[in-house]
Amino acid sequence: MEALLKQILEDCRQYTEQGEVATYIPELAKADKREFGICIVNENNECFAAGDFEKRFTMQSIIKPMILLMALMDNGGDAVRRLVGVEATGKPFDSFNYSYLALIGA
Repeated sequence: MEALLKQILEDCRQYTEQGEVATYIPELAKADKREFGICIVNENNECFAAGDFEKRFTMQSIIKPMILLMALMDNGGDAVRRLVGVEATGKPFDSFNYSYLALIGA
């Protein structure tokens, strides 16, 4: 598993060089875009890791991928795409959260 994670890390590292570190949040501005790590803990509590996985980092808006996953699982890709599209909308950063709540009738 760790060999696979190392391969994934190396295959994806090139993309980290293409981006820029966000500076609009002070903690994010401190990030080093060259640091890249993967760590997976399975259901048996076994840990597999590669790269800079032990480095401390800030998490911003971490709930968004989880809410997207829930929306996809509950409603399918077509319904989610109709609701939020696949590119920037210009809406407030948390508009997806409210749109998903409306989709599920909450």
